[in-house]
Amino acid sequence: MKIRVREERTHALYQLAKELTTANGIPEVLDLAIRDILKYFKVYSAIFLKDETGKLEQKTRHQTELILSENDLSIADWTFRHSSKSGRFTETLPSGNFTFYPLKGNIDNMGVVALRQTKVFTQGEEQFWEGFLPQISGKIEREFLRDAAKNAYILNESDKLYKTLFN
Repeated sequence: MKIRVREERTHALYQLAKELTTANGIPEVLDLAIRDILKYFKVYSAIFLKDETGKLEQKTRHQTELILSENDLSIADWTFRHSSKSGRFTETLPSGNFTFYPLKGNIDNMGVVALRQTKVFTQGEEQFWEGFLPQISGKIEREFLRDAAKNAYILNESDKLYKTLFN
């Protein structure tokens, strides 16, 4: 039985990686993440990403309209700033209604995912989550970098045009 569950989780990670390679843009990646979190972990979630100023902004949540209190938002901010999980079922700030996990990329912290867990993950679920979350984080980071490169290219071309017209 344990071997079958492990095999199913490995297949789920493979499917996630495959789906992420075809996802285009941050909104599509976030929709995919929300859907797969519900599908594989049976929990509702919300995703917060950093904005241009480096502050957290809620980007998406499951259709059940997860409402986060001021306390929950402050825990999300703490998780983002410290790149460490916190909230419900953790030893750090356990008073919240959600468990918060940082979306850590290779270069930067991209944001936070909030899970409305009703029970603590089993060891196997925790290992599955630890394989699942970096897939999402990495793709979000690549999309951020792609957008930044695109903006830099546009600025460079605009600057060239300005210099040409000015001369």
